[in-house]
Amino acid sequence: VRLEGNQLIRFPAKGRGSEIGRVDLSSIEHFMADTQTFKYSYTTTKKQSRTRSFRIPHKEDGELTEWVYQIRRAIHLSSSTNQQVLQMEITTSIPNTSIDCLATVDGYVWSASSDFRLRQWGMKNHADYVGSVTQRKQLQVLRHLELPADRVEPRLRVITFMISPLASNEQVWVAVGNYLVVVDLSQAPRGSQSPVPSSPSAVQYLETCHHDSIRLLQRTCLGSANEQMMVLSSARSSMELWEWNSQTKERVGVQQLIPCGCGSKINCGVDVGMFRWLVTDTHICRILMDEKAKEKERVKVIALDESSRHMVGMVVGSDGESVWIGGQRSFSCWK
Repeated sequence: VRLEGNQLIRFPAKGRGSEIGRVDLSSIEHFMADTQTFKYSYTTTKKQSRTRSFRIPHKEDGELTEWVYQIRRAIHLSSSTNQQVLQMEITTSIPNTSIDCLATVDGYVWSASSDFRLRQWGMKNHADYVGSVTQRKQLQVLRHLELPADRVEPRLRVITFMISPLASNEQVWVAVGNYLVVVDLSQAPRGSQSPVPSSPSAVQYLETCHHDSIRLLQRTCLGSANEQMMVLSSARSSMELWEWNSQTKERVGVQQLIPCGCGSKINCGVDVGMFRWLVTDTHICRILMDEKAKEKERVKVIALDESSRHMVGMVVGSDGESVWIGGQRSFSCWK
């Protein structure tokens, strides 16, 4: 027998043969087990009661403890009374370290943590005597890379953002305090290797830095055909939005886009098509990125009420037009 999700599947012999039957765990009425055997009662689709028993063929093959745990867990998750929508599949931790942000690069998840180390994570399946391969998973570090933080003032030494502006390239931009750091992930050592100082060619601190810690880091495309990938950054308590060329790694522009009377600092922002959305400490602003348009057509603003003035994050919706904004006390969608 093999456990797959909420199905127990029977086979004529271990490791070979075609399936000869299965039962949905949500239909199980009674489940009993000890260290060597287990059995369950269920009702068939024809409303007939059935009981099936299973045992370990040889004592040296081990016990059923793990089997019983996995089956009881699957029965609970598949029961009609269980209203759980989300299920944690796997978890891990890094001792004495907090994970500050995540980014996906070439289909892999990278984390940046308070020990100033970037880690690439992978999921490994473990097959054992239980036979439940899908339930036996482990997170492991595939590659890792150290970020030297000596250049950053001690009071600003925290990683706030990490993005991948060139999705097909193993490159990330990391906001470390008031600096932007461009990291070549292809030079990261394997997870099994001991940590070593990163080479200068792998970690590049951009010379121009903000006056305070960075609180906005986004990628965007400019040009009529979206052919140029840019990076946007803004510092805490700043009205300025800096534009960076993701290929040359040079700052190409500094903009002050907050309309008069609509706030004194940028909290978060995102580009959606021809529009740039900004949330300030008092307003939501939508700005048409067409300088030829008239001012009244270019800028639309809405004042935020008191409960919505602590917005800290903004993302583009799946439709490519709406924006979702989240903060300390509110969560909203705009279009």
